[in-house]
Amino acid sequence: MKNINKYNGYDYRIAETMVEVFFKNHGYLVQQYGIENMLNGLELIDTNGIKNTDAKAVISQIMTMPDLVIMKLNEHIIKEVYLIDVKYRTFKTYDDFKESIQNGDLQKQAEKYKALWKGQVHIFLIAKINDEIYTFYDSVNHITDTMFIKPLSLKEHGKWINKTVLKEYNYKVNSVF
Repeated sequence: MKNINKYNGYDYRIAETMVEVFFKNHGYLVQQYGIENMLNGLELIDTNGIKNTDAKAVISQIMTMPDLVIMKLNEHIIKEVYLIDVKYRTFKTYDDFKESIQNGDLQKQAEKYKALWKGQVHIFLIAKINDEIYTFYDSVNHITDTMFIKPLSLKEHGKWINKTVLKEYNYKVNSVF
């Protein structure tokens, strides 16, 4: 059975709420989607015990549901849809963070989403690195292809980010974490 603390951490839940508000403030319709929101307790199942390979594949995909579905509407017509997985991680050093992106947990998560969700997932990462808070946002395709995740910034995402909303978000995330 998986470690329940991994799924019920305060920091993760706060991070997910902050990301949800961030996208709502950018005019997106946001729907919670992750397994922890759909089937309470299913995230604790150990898939290694499932013998039927078809059932195991279905359960594995269900258990990797991204946290949020966000949509941009224009007169009730869907113009954009994104699957977002929210991550909160702490690292002692920047090298530990780089290792996680290149060979560790975050790279494995991106590879899993690329395989199971056909690369249609974006990762929104709030990272505490040596007591400093950083936010990153990127597609799993880019993360797996480059072993790098783009910082959330006007420079990287200026087409859709509102400067005032980003400033408010940065203030909030730094005051909370």
